[in-house]
Amino acid sequence: MTGDNVDLVLRGYRAFLAGDLETVWELLDPKIEWHGLAAEAAPAQRDEVERVLAERLAEGYRVELEECVGRGDDVLVGFRAVGVEKDPLDDRPLQTRRYFTIGRYWAGCSSRSS
Repeated sequence: MTGDNVDLVLRGYRAFLAGDLETVWELLDPKIEWHGLAAEAAPAQRDEVERVLAERLAEGYRVELEECVGRGDDVLVGFRAVGVEKDPLDDRPLQTRRYFTIGRYWAGCSSRSS
């Protein structure tokens, strides 16, 4: 099952990069729980996950996959989120922009049902 799960994660990653959110939505489990960085926060449900991913794509975030490792039903993903910083003092539409790292993250995915 490991190879299948890694392939599934990679398909979703590639679809996000291509801006193909319909494919991303098809790949998401209807019962997804997304646990964010704030441990005390309740996990995000599917509609919230879709909203956040759509916002990040619209904001021009890049996601750079650094590691994708499978073991059994689990997949561990390491990635870097990268955004654009505009010069607030430059109002030209084609001003120089810099990409900067927003953060490095690890995410665990599992196909086990609860």
